[in-house]
Amino acid sequence: MGKGRIISNLGKGKYKVELEYATSRALSVIDQLEKKIEELQDKVSTSDEELSELEDEYKKANEKLIQAIEDLKSLKPGTEEYQKQMEEVEKKTEKYNEALDKHKKARLQKSGLEFEIKSAEKRIETINKNLERTKTVEVWCVDYSTDLSGTVGTIEIPGVVERVVSRPRTSSQVYIRPGFDDGAEYKGERDGKLSSVFNMTPAQTYYNYAMQPGWQKWKPMYRVAEVDSVDSDNNTADIALDREWTIIEKNANHKVWLYDVPIDYMDCGPSLFKHGDRVVVKFEDQSWDNPKVVGFVEKPKRCACCWIIAREITHEENNPIWDLDPYRYEGLKLENSRWRVLEWDWPQFHDIAGDVDKDSGELLGLPTRFESNFSYYGYMALIVCTDGLDPLNDAHANMEWDQDSRYCPEEDQE
Repeated sequence: MGKGRIISNLGKGKYKVELEYATSRALSVIDQLEKKIEELQDKVSTSDEELSELEDEYKKANEKLIQAIEDLKSLKPGTEEYQKQMEEVEKKTEKYNEALDKHKKARLQKSGLEFEIKSAEKRIETINKNLERTKTVEVWCVDYSTDLSGTVGTIEIPGVVERVVSRPRTSSQVYIRPGFDDGAEYKGERDGKLSSVFNMTPAQTYYNYAMQPGWQKWKPMYRVAEVDSVDSDNNTADIALDREWTIIEKNANHKVWLYDVPIDYMDCGPSLFKHGDRVVVKFEDQSWDNPKVVGFVEKPKRCACCWIIAREITHEENNPIWDLDPYRYEGLKLENSRWRVLEWDWPQFHDIAGDVDKDSGELLGLPTRFESNFSYYGYMALIVCTDGLDPLNDAHANMEWDQDSRYCPEEDQE
């Protein structure tokens, strides 16, 4: 999981996002190296001064040695003066060698300092060249959240961004967390940040790479799956997981089929999901025993649909009475939702309507009973629509009364 900054809204739940990587340790290392370079450069400056002085010393010692040798040449060998001058030459030679040795050591010390500087500069260059700071990608939010902004939490499947090159993938790797009820807002403790190896110590890098295949397989976070079937009564689905690969190119999935997986999508319930949908699955507490469907791989569906909550056919001679009280809390907990009881038989049409409370799902103003206006064959239906759709103009106009249970405009456009 990681942190992203939304750059632009591409519409319908898709965004351009700048992924922000963890860089604190790497930047701290660079800061330490820069300080080290400054200290080394000060030492080099001091070394230059010392080297200049030592060079003068050994040059003077060399001049004195040369002069002593010239004086020796003017003397007759075997004489006392010659012997004394020979001893003087030996002394001058010893002093020259000492001065020269000091100069060489100082020069080697300076070269060592310069090498350390170049090594530190190369290390900084390598970190700056390879350290991931940001990465711009186009990603989907897994639910239909179309007004996200600022920093958001991201999902990486199967827990990393790097691809296993020799193994093809069937899905994008990065998504924005479900945004419903501010769920996509970045939280550092929960989401953390992505990190490259150049922000880690060698020990951390080794440990992470050694542990990664294991936690990918046995402590999953998110996976991509395909819906096989949906149980609307129990708000669950049977799904088949996409195959995912670990960094050592082993199957990252412990299972393929997951049954009776709860659906947790924008308070919409299971009605938006159908066979063949490509979905994102979250594993609570990173446990294979606690999966739940939280969104779509791409083109997330909005909770803009109309549902026939109940329906009846009126065929009594006297106006029948329909008991509506059992359906009082059948509304979805979403803003801008509306219910309507429709009764029609060509050419007559009657209806009553009201709003849905977004906190409780109560159909506000729904009567306990509805008395039919017909004393002959007709239809009665209780319809709930979300996201501003109208049960009369949208649902009634587009649904086959005796066949359909749901109408979603977006699905008609696919």
